[in-house]
Amino acid sequence: MQVHLFGATSSPSCAAYALKKTAIEHGELFETEIASTVERNFYVDDLLKSVDTEERAVQLATDLREIMKRGGFRLTKWLSNSKVVINEIPNSERAPSVEILKSNTALPTDRALGVIWDVNDDAIKYKVKLEEKPLTRRGITSTVSSTFDPLGLIAPIILKGKIILQDLSKQPIKLGWDDPIPKEKEEEWIKWKSTLPEIENISIPRCFKTKDMKEISDAQLHIFSDGSEIGYGACAYLRLVDTNGKVNCSLILGKSRLAPLKQTTIPRLELSGAVVACKLYEIIRDELEIKIDSVVFWTDSMIVLGYIKNESRRFWWGQWRYVDTRSNPADIASRGILATENKQIKFWLHGPEFLLKDSYEWPKPKAVSTVDEQDIEIKRVVMINSTTTDSIRDIITYFSNWQVLQRTVAWLIRFKKYCIRRFLKRDDEIKTDSLNADELQEATRYILIHVQQESFLNEIKMIEKQNPVKKDSRLASLNPVMHDGLLRVKGRLNLSLSKCPVIIPNSHHVTTLIIRSFHEQNGHTGMAQVLASLREKYWILKGPSTVRTVLNSRRGIPEKVYSDNGTNLVSGESELRKYIEQWNKTKISSYMSHKDINWTFNPPNASHRGGVWERMIRTTRKILRALANEQLLTDEQLLTFMAEAERIVNDRPITPVSNDSRDLPVLTPNMLLLMKNNTSIPQGVFDEKDVYAKRWWKQIQYLANVFWRRWLREYLPTLQQRNKWQREQRDVRIDDIVIIADDHTPRGQWPLGRVIEVIRSRDSLIRSCVIKTKESKFLRPVTKLCLLECSQ
Repeated sequence: MQVHLFGATSSPSCAAYALKKTAIEHGELFETEIASTVERNFYVDDLLKSVDTEERAVQLATDLREIMKRGGFRLTKWLSNSKVVINEIPNSERAPSVEILKSNTALPTDRALGVIWDVNDDAIKYKVKLEEKPLTRRGITSTVSSTFDPLGLIAPIILKGKIILQDLSKQPIKLGWDDPIPKEKEEEWIKWKSTLPEIENISIPRCFKTKDMKEISDAQLHIFSDGSEIGYGACAYLRLVDTNGKVNCSLILGKSRLAPLKQTTIPRLELSGAVVACKLYEIIRDELEIKIDSVVFWTDSMIVLGYIKNESRRFWWGQWRYVDTRSNPADIASRGILATENKQIKFWLHGPEFLLKDSYEWPKPKAVSTVDEQDIEIKRVVMINSTTTDSIRDIITYFSNWQVLQRTVAWLIRFKKYCIRRFLKRDDEIKTDSLNADELQEATRYILIHVQQESFLNEIKMIEKQNPVKKDSRLASLNPVMHDGLLRVKGRLNLSLSKCPVIIPNSHHVTTLIIRSFHEQNGHTGMAQVLASLREKYWILKGPSTVRTVLNSRRGIPEKVYSDNGTNLVSGESELRKYIEQWNKTKISSYMSHKDINWTFNPPNASHRGGVWERMIRTTRKILRALANEQLLTDEQLLTFMAEAERIVNDRPITPVSNDSRDLPVLTPNMLLLMKNNTSIPQGVFDEKDVYAKRWWKQIQYLANVFWRRWLREYLPTLQQRNKWQREQRDVRIDDIVIIADDHTPRGQWPLGRVIEVIRSRDSLIRSCVIKTKESKFLRPVTKLCLLECSQ
């Protein structure tokens, strides 16, 4: 494809990319400004650029044509406010309005990015084309939107028309888009519309610097903001000072917005004007290529200054200053003006007179009073940094057994009672024997009260006030009641414990412990029987799914982890170790010892030490990689698939398979893990085409079947007698001289070393050695050692 359709959505992006690529590829052949101009000053296919001198403009035009030519672009329709520059451009490359330019001919008026540019006067102007539109909301909207003013230089004039349009929306009788407007509004509209042609008399110099100014020594940005009951707005002025002290002030950007239809306070509108002022600053800061030496924000609202002073972190206080309303041009932006108000227009375009004076003659700062804390515009900000330690929760989450937790809490309660007796100096008998049933029930009640306080605090407060729980509460359908400090399901048999079970949440550690306890008490039966037993005492929210989740959870935390000494695992271990060292080692050590976790690495380059599990992992990984490349799986599908693969792998035989049909079934890892024989669910009938369908469950089952076939074909044949290590050989001994084999080093550069320590395995054979070289010590398996000289 060599062209892009004009008007296509993608075409502007493609053009911008091509321009940037041209600047990157050919920018080194030209001055830095040339490449920067290509990257920053193009808007799709239009280029706007301003320079200080005619000589620089001629050179810039020449270089731009050359760099764009190298990128396959041709720059045409050149136009400048200098006849000298235009005369250096070939006639065929000029804009149509200046193809034939005589010395006594005035430069034309043209458009630059939709804005009318009087090239001869180098000024921005406006053209008003009034068409007859119906006196309806639709017609008024069309007229108000017809004047193109992207910089907001005549925003207050347009605001007057928007005010009329908004007033039509406030009429007692709602007006449709094509309904005639009321008579009083018709007169107001005609008056505003009749003044619009005066906009054509407005001329705004394009250049911020006048021709008689010398080199600029100081550039300041002054941004004014204001708000009223009609609207709010802001305007930004560039104040330039040359080396001779001459000052010029120009309007850069303006913004006028209507107040919302919903009634809003004046302070909030004034604050909205301040927000607009900050947004104007961000736009100017990013787009203006003039270095700004200082920025000052002005407002005539002492309330706004008070708000800003209270939030001193947002602005440096010297940036915001007070200006009298009569000297604030943003007041015009918030109320609007007519195009015939020449004095106000001049004030709007050039800013207040004090900007032309020295800074010591500017309005003096006023003392800002503290904002009343009860002011309705104040946003309450509260910062809290606290650490809360819940000792009861720490105790509950520490234990993984319900009975142990009950007994621990019971002993704590007994100790608490003992301390109270000692404090009150009572002579009651102190129990020192084993816990009884009443104490365990008291501990259970104490734990459950804490659980309910954590999960159902709002419901408890409502019931204590004898109010029903809210309809959107999780407990609404249970009709809960409070008995003995616990929330219970209200039954028909007046608080019979079997009919009014205690309510407990579904997602709590205690709930998990209780389910596990009942599961063990019921002989590891299924979900239905466990849930039925539970509901004699407890009502778990979302009971079936919660019980099923606990019973079907994974194996838990491993006691031992064996891994190869590959660089990825070692690097990960060292990286984790570096961060773990910054933690609380006492807590970590306590946790690890409590969980009995031990991670063991094989010696480097000794994958054979893994034995069966290394071979099994390799075959499993090979099959999974092949299947994963064939299918695109979501996270949930991958987890399901891995669970199926795990079941298949753990169904492998670990005892000899007998040919006698009367023998017991072959033993598998799943029998030991799950304490039952058949671990798979009945499978559906599948077709090969289901792999491409959107029935995801069938897709996973198809992949599991493929995994099973490949597992039988690729893994089971490896369960044969080993062919290696059938002959006994001499063990490596201390002081033997060996060469250390290294797969990552050329064979001629393998290091020479001496055995200083041998490591025996459980079968009393030497499997690894510590080798000392001239540089360091290494732990290596004997399979990576080449014996040169024996110690004896």
